[in-house]
Amino acid sequence: MFKRLLARKSLSFRAQPAVEIDSVIYAGGRYYTAMVLELVNKPGVASRIIDEIARRGINIVKITTPYMVTGDRGHLLLILENCDESCAEGLKRELEGMRDIVLRVEATSGMDVFLFPMLGGLKLLGDKSLVLTQGMVAEAIRQGVKALGRSELSQALRSLGRGVGVFIYKNLYTMLSTPPSPEAQLKASLEFLVDVFKALGLGDVEYELKGLEARFKVYGGFECEAARDAGVVGTAGDFTSGVLEGYLELAFGRRVGVKEEKCVARGDSHCEYKASFYEPLSE
Repeated sequence: MFKRLLARKSLSFRAQPAVEIDSVIYAGGRYYTAMVLELVNKPGVASRIIDEIARRGINIVKITTPYMVTGDRGHLLLILENCDESCAEGLKRELEGMRDIVLRVEATSGMDVFLFPMLGGLKLLGDKSLVLTQGMVAEAIRQGVKALGRSELSQALRSLGRGVGVFIYKNLYTMLSTPPSPEAQLKASLEFLVDVFKALGLGDVEYELKGLEARFKVYGGFECEAARDAGVVGTAGDFTSGVLEGYLELAFGRRVGVKEEKCVARGDSHCEYKASFYEPLSE
């Protein structure tokens, strides 16, 4: 746990977040307890835990499984309101007494502290993953511009993005069953890309395919908002452009060039990318 060092800022959330990761909880203004339980995986286990907590008059403000539970055991994360160290210790002893379903209990309590539950590593389809905040990326962009210059950093980010786009198509999209017609395949691949952007926190995407062009409108674009916070002025979606290029070239089987025409870093309401195909989409 670490004391909060910065002044409180108001937080805003999208109405329907694609992914919410309970990796850090800030306990401000009152005591909270973050409790992680390792449990036997069978029907009724969560209900028994919740009933015991309710019997003690403790309010649960957050309850989740940090990942899909498979096999004979799993984990449950609980955030308990107005529950200090003595409250947490008493509840911990009670739950540990349920030896038929509870294998292990860990609890961290505090007020005006950060709570870091021990949930294990974040994974995406079994692949070890990483959480980067917008502030972290903004500072990384600042440092990158200082070290490399804007042009060189732009090229590096675009190349990294292309690799990510290729990976998404080759390692994720191809896991899905193939639609029966070429037209259906293209539509499915684009819809999948929209879902991936949202799930990875890269932004909410709308697209339009017309002739030799495809246009992608990205709202809440993570990269460009971070670049704007870093003081970059102008089109800044280099990584995003690379992701689109790498993915679309495999999805369409054509050479693709992507140009960002609108960007929140230059004051636009959203980012917009034009993908141009260098060969016809149909022979």
